[in-house]
Amino acid sequence: MVRAGGPQQQPILARLGSTLIDIAPGDADYAIEDEFTLPVGAALLAVYPHAHFLARTMAADVVFPDGKRLAVLRIDDWDFNWQDEYRLAAPLDLPAGSRISMRFVYDNSTANPRHPAVLPGRVVFGPNSSDEMGDLWLSLLPRDAAEGARLAQVLGQKDLAARHAGFEAEVRRDPASRQARMGLASSFLGQGDLERARVEFARVTELEPGFSDAHFNLGVIAYLRKDLAAAVACYDRALAAQPEFPDAWNNRGAAMLALRDLVGAIESFDRALELDPEYADAHANLGILRARAGDLPQAKLCFERALDADPEHVEANFNLGNVCLSQGDKARAQVQYQRTLEFAPAHAGAKAMLERVKSGK
Repeated sequence: MVRAGGPQQQPILARLGSTLIDIAPGDADYAIEDEFTLPVGAALLAVYPHAHFLARTMAADVVFPDGKRLAVLRIDDWDFNWQDEYRLAAPLDLPAGSRISMRFVYDNSTANPRHPAVLPGRVVFGPNSSDEMGDLWLSLLPRDAAEGARLAQVLGQKDLAARHAGFEAEVRRDPASRQARMGLASSFLGQGDLERARVEFARVTELEPGFSDAHFNLGVIAYLRKDLAAAVACYDRALAAQPEFPDAWNNRGAAMLALRDLVGAIESFDRALELDPEYADAHANLGILRARAGDLPQAKLCFERALDADPEHVEANFNLGNVCLSQGDKARAQVQYQRTLEFAPAHAGAKAMLERVKSGK
């Protein structure tokens, strides 16, 4: 039977490889290796090898939980033009606990007929064709949505660690690289290490005082630390360097709102929406401001505009439910709380309010 509608499941891309490639001149046998153990069962649909001109051989294997080994990729003489997706003739079922490993070997010597340089020099990880990369992408189809979420979470942690290691290596090679320090700082921020992120973003502003993104992220860190005045100052510096920066205007407004500077908050949110009329966060933040001021009709309009721009905006759905409940529209409130939980199943406020509406209290 053919099911109507869109696809019921989506494959997840898993990346094996290294961001630490650093090949000395003349090294004809430089290898990278990586492996990943599946936390859930999945079907392997396709592989996508990626490297540049120095790669010579590629291999990838699966070791099943019972110890059986199966080769899923063998390339004995890599060609740069072979970068493509290679689909398996039939999906390969991989039980939870299956270990996927890869090994790429590079030749940075004059013996490599595909070497782009006359005299080989040091080659490091990077996106340019004169750099090198080593990725093996795997298209995996989990058995259901819950296992897909688990797989995506584990792969996300793996990828974050790999990118972090790569940025650290790049900073060691070039301490004055703004790009590398921004990447490292963002990686620390993604891990929740606010102090190390702050140090790196501050270093970027020392290297380039007018770099707005670094000032913006310093504002984010200050806001997370509840240092609201410092957050506003950071956003002001970001806006001095880049006046047409909607995110900075929106975040400045949120800090102003927390400081109870309603005039400054409105001015900031309005400016964000002048620059981007479909900015859902700014509409939602204006809605919060209007609700606190007791203007429920305007608050409702703001939340609806936020949802027009982003129907899955969690807080706009939740706060619209609160406004509808305050206006006596319990049916609409229930719908909005249900929508909130559809996009954020762990939202405690929506759970509590939904129970309240259902119980008639």
